[in-house]
Formats: sequence, structure tokens, C-alpha cells
Amino acid sequence: MSWYKAISEILDNEPEEWLAYMHGQQISKLPHLLEKGPKYKGLLVQIIKYLRSLFSSVDIWSDESIKKSPKFIVYAGTKNQLDSLASTVTSLINHEEDVVMIVDEKLVGRNELIEKYTPYRLKPVDVYRAIVLLLIRGRALRKRLKVIHRKSLDWHFSWFCSVYPAVAYFYRVLKESEPRCVVIANDHSATNRCLLAAAHYLKIKTVYLQHASVSPIFPALRVNYAFLDGEAALKIYRLCEPNQPTSNSLSPMPAIFLSGQKKIINKMKVFPHDKVGLAINSLDKPQAVIALVYFLIREGLNVVLRWHPAHLKKDIDLYLQEFELQSAVFFSDPTREPVSFFLSKINYMIAGNSSIHLE
Repeated sequence: MSWYKAISEILDNEPEEWLAYMHGQQISKLPHLLEKGPKYKGLLVQIIKYLRSLFSSVDIWSDESIKKSPKFIVYAGTKNQLDSLASTVTSLINHEEDVVMIVDEKLVGRNELIEKYTPYRLKPVDVYRAIVLLLIRGRALRKRLKVIHRKSLDWHFSWFCSVYPAVAYFYRVLKESEPRCVVIANDHSATNRCLLAAAHYLKIKTVYLQHASVSPIFPALRVNYAFLDGEAALKIYRLCEPNQPTSNSLSPMPAIFLSGQKKIINKMKVFPHDKVGLAINSLDKPQAVIALVYFLIREGLNVVLRWHPAHLKKDIDLYLQEFELQSAVFFSDPTREPVSFFLSKINYMIAGNSSIHLE
């Protein structure tokens, strides 16, 4: 049970409610997590939901293993993260560096950046360890969440439980492969934070490449090397310094480089400049988006509507149905159309607090 001692030390250093950071520390500042709860609420239902997700993620027959001692392990949990890491990974490969890229299983096959991705896929041993961690640590986690925010317990307990398979997976993978460096493009999602926590425990260097706009509600920047968009991002991260657990003694203070935008943005203009781009995400209320589109149409403008890659399918379907017969409305699907192509269609853009402004 040496694995249990190691993972317990990781979780004691950065507890579950800090690894599932947005739900555990900032839920009161995220209205979309509070306004509408899940269809089924309650602790027991949340545990069943977690176990169902856990067992559906395991690959019983896979014998896939990560090569020993790669120089870099790179992880991307979303398409946006993958796109922002693409140029860096390409450059490393061109310089004949040994790179292993782990991606969320849904992203496998969408991009031909390298010959073969390693999908983030649990093995039976990861599932076993995740269940043991829940059985031993779940009660204490429940007590803490009741104090932090009751809705976190009844609505999102399965999200906190997802820390257990993530930290079990990354601890196993890093322990077995012994990379020199871990590279990520997100520092606040649960899987990325579990990867960082395991790497810091194993004394593996960590690198963060900022992939999107940052906010003062983000966690304190704790990696060995951070490559930020610029001075504005650095100032915001300085405001994030209090956002860390007092128990955290393993995470390093970062060496920071102001390196600019990470995505490859081609400067092409191939369409007439008579369209307004409207870039939205899940924080934008659908009825407000629809009202804005109709306002722009009444002003005689054409609109190119682009949603976020992680946008809810039901909202996307709502927009497609609403504007199906509107000849002045065009759609930009981020899973099919690069951001460069979207930007080439427009000469004005409307968006909220989004890094697409920087792009």
C-alpha cells in the first residue's frame, strides 16, 4: 500500500476541495454552477453518478504503457488546451526532443500533431485505488464540503470524487515513466491540478503555458516555469497569491516569462468585411445571446456566431434551431473551424471576458 501513503500525502498537501478548485473554492462566484442544479440531487445520487463515470472510463483490455524516461510529458484536457500547446509540441519534436502527449480520450484522432497520442484512460488498478481513496477519505471530505458550501455536496460531490482517479492515474504514470518535465496549459481544472500535484510530490519539473485569459479567482500560480501572455496576466496572477491552501508545502514558486499568445494565428483576410463576430461561452445566457443577435440583424449587420469548444450541446442546438432560417446569421463551429478562419470572416468582434480578444 505504498501508493496509498504517497497519494494521501499528495491530498494532505492539496486537499480534494483545492484540486477540484473552481467547485471547491470559487463556487459562490460562478453563478452558472449555482443557478441550475443537476437533474438528480443528493449525496447518494452523486456517489452513484461518480461510480458510473469511473467504471465507464476504465479500459480493461488495454496494455498501453508510456515509454520510460521521456523528456517531456504534455497533457491537454480540452481542444483549446491542445490548440495552444500545438506549436510548442511541434517545435520540441522538430528539435528531436522526446515528447509524450496525453490527451483526453475525446480528442484522440482530431489532430495530427504527432504520430500517436496517449489517451487519458484509466486502468483497473486506477479504479481500484480511486474506490479505496473514496472509502477512506470520503467521510472527511463530506464534512468539509458541508462547511464550505452545501450545494457543493448535494450537487457536485461527484466532481470532487473525480480527483481520486485523476491523482491515482497521474501518480502511476509519472512514477512509471519518470519524465524530466511536465507541460500543461491550464492550472485550475481538476485533472491539470492533479497532474501538477503528483509531479510536485515526485519532484518533477512543471511548465505552464497560459492558453486563455486569466481571472483573480484562479489559484495561485505554482509551477516551476510559467509562460504568460503578458504583463496584464502577470498582474492578475499576483492578485491570485492568497488562493492556495495553507498546507501546500510542495509546490514551487514560478520563474515567469512573458512570452505572448501561444496559439498559431494566421493573418488572413479572405472574406468581405461586413460581418460581426459574436464569440460566446457557457457563461453567456442563451436568451441574452439570442436577443443580441436579433438586435444586430435589425441594425443591418451580418453575424458570425462562434461558441466555445466546451459549450453545452443543448445550447448549441438552441442557437442552430433559432437562427436556422436567418440568412444574416452564420455559424463557426470551433471543433471544425480554426480561430484564424473565424477571425478572417469578420472586422468587428463581440465577446465577454475571453482570450479570443487577444487572439
